[in-house]
Amino acid sequence: MNSEPEHSQGEGTAPSGVGEEGSASQKQGPTRNKKKKNRGRAEVATASQENDHEPAGESSDGATSKKMAATVDIQRALELLSLGKGKVRTAKTLEQAAVRWRPMVEKDCSEVHKLLNAYLNKFLLLPLFTLDDFKHWFLPRDGIVASYVVEKAGKITDFVSFYTLPSTVVNHPVHKTLKAAYAFYNVSTATPWIELMQDALISAKAQGFDVFNALDLMDNKEFLEHLKFGIGDGNLQYYLYNWRCPEMGPEQVGLVLQ
Repeated sequence: MNSEPEHSQGEGTAPSGVGEEGSASQKQGPTRNKKKKNRGRAEVATASQENDHEPAGESSDGATSKKMAATVDIQRALELLSLGKGKVRTAKTLEQAAVRWRPMVEKDCSEVHKLLNAYLNKFLLLPLFTLDDFKHWFLPRDGIVASYVVEKAGKITDFVSFYTLPSTVVNHPVHKTLKAAYAFYNVSTATPWIELMQDALISAKAQGFDVFNALDLMDNKEFLEHLKFGIGDGNLQYYLYNWRCPEMGPEQVGLVLQ
């Protein structure tokens, strides 16, 4: 994702609520690879890029992930949550979501950096973020990336981030841009995944996003179906040059690739 918010993902029109496959090319980012024989892990060290804020990500030819999307404007997804037959509760408002979390600030980076790396360490394919890398990719910037933390008793327990990647809408008399949010890296240790990502949808809607996309990797399947995400029409293939890497399922991949 480029630093300029005007960067468009592609020239095609994306229907509301359906995640489209990105057409923008991915810059190459890994600088080294480490493999552990007993687990077949592949770790990619990320390199901060001066003028680019797009997630660095090259991965294995054995890993595949699918893009999912939630239409942020669907009232049913944000207003009602079924608790069983005859039981319905209203979802949280933006103000209620704000009670749970707050935007991440620079003084949080050291703690959240450790939290994220500890979470990613359970996957077989993962990036290695230095503290400087973490600040580069995750410190909030308007129109580029949003990051939030949940803090309880002075300790940060959960982390959510999503980035902006608008698409150009062609041949439409009114709408020229589709503002899309993409789930980046998220960590849930105290707050349930569904509640954490529901707050992300509410915040994205409040910021004017039209659609919220997520890949079905890491622990994302914990919330995709419950929050009414629709399955996209493409798969992402991961490649690691000529590095040997075992075949992996999406739940074993901790590297976000577009």
